[in-house]
Amino acid sequence: MKLVSSKKAKTLFLSSNSKFFESGKVNIIISPEFYWVRKLEIPVKNQKQAKMILPTIFEDVVEQNTQELVYQVKKLDDKVYLAFAFDNNKIFEAIKKSGINISNIQALYFAQIECSKFENFSIGEDNFIYTKDDILVKLPKGLSLETNSIEQSLSDIELSSFVVDIKFYNSSILNSKNLNFIYGFFVILALVNFIKYFSYTSEYNQIENEMTKLSKNSNLPKSRIQTNSIIKKYNSAIILENRKRELISYIFSNNSLGLESFDLDNKRITFKFLNKNRNKIEKFIKKKYKISSSRVVLNSLVVSVNI
Repeated sequence: MKLVSSKKAKTLFLSSNSKFFESGKVNIIISPEFYWVRKLEIPVKNQKQAKMILPTIFEDVVEQNTQELVYQVKKLDDKVYLAFAFDNNKIFEAIKKSGINISNIQALYFAQIECSKFENFSIGEDNFIYTKDDILVKLPKGLSLETNSIEQSLSDIELSSFVVDIKFYNSSILNSKNLNFIYGFFVILALVNFIKYFSYTSEYNQIENEMTKLSKNSNLPKSRIQTNSIIKKYNSAIILENRKRELISYIFSNNSLGLESFDLDNKRITFKFLNKNRNKIEKFIKKKYKISSSRVVLNSLVVSVNI
């Protein structure tokens, strides 16, 4: 998140134990300890579509509720994406603890992207290295590795346009004056609801009468049984669609299967995989679903699953 217009500013590297005494404008590169990152091959066309499935993608690596995290995605190649997940509050608290004045921050960046020209490096007592999958990780304390410090070279890094989408929350809004205003608002709201309670019965009867008239004029079902039958029909359709979504999310959760595409039918989904390991693909699907058919077509494995 960029807070002010881009000007020449000092670049800092933020770790959990960082302490700074800067008074000017700064850009911050955040350590990989503040976010989760995965390199994925997903059969979608753009970043917006890829972002929609990230909570499911990160379920097997994140211990906390994935709905509480912020997600970002960067397209690297056709169907290849770099996905990020982070706890907004964790980064915000680390910034406050480090001594940085939030008003002096121009932008935050992921070390995963900004430090890619270094195979490994150190900042203070922390060591970092890129894995064979090009994922930047922080090494555990005590692990011996010959690295070069880049502390003096941080401001020479040409920062990318991919910034961290973090929100800063100002706790000063909860001062006593504002709390009194909030309390007063809820007292008034409670009084309004209390008054409305006494008129509820008459309003309810009026609505019932209007619904009866509407039912007659619109030829709606006369009996509750008929109405429930219609509701049950639509509920079944909703349940079916939810099952389809759950199956697709389950397949997407394992990016090693080599999924190429899938087709939706009424009560069946057909997946097309690169035929790299048929046993592995079928074994993974059978953990939760029953395969109705599986066949090899040219160089692809086509698997159908009934919902």
